[in-house]
Amino acid sequence: MSKRLGKRILKCRWEAMNSKWITIAEADNRVTAEMWAEILDRNRIPVNIRLIGALAGLGGYPFGGAYIGSKFAIEVPPSFEKNARRIMESIISEVV
Repeated sequence: MSKRLGKRILKCRWEAMNSKWITIAEADNRVTAEMWAEILDRNRIPVNIRLIGALAGLGGYPFGGAYIGSKFAIEVPPSFEKNARRIMESIISEVV
């Protein structure tokens, strides 16, 4: 690995740990959220899935099962927002 690439990776990790993440999309279920997160991850975009909605603080089934009435936020660091939104737009336009 080159020094330049190594510095870029360290900068990305530092920003991911120390900045406020931005919600770029909301999925209606865990499966969709995981699929979107995997696509972003394959494009080298750090991604976080966060449970939002009515039951966010009440737990749920083991292994991230069903959360009735809740949504899942797809979050990325600020420096990845533009690229992540472009990818999400292409994903959603293919579905519709």
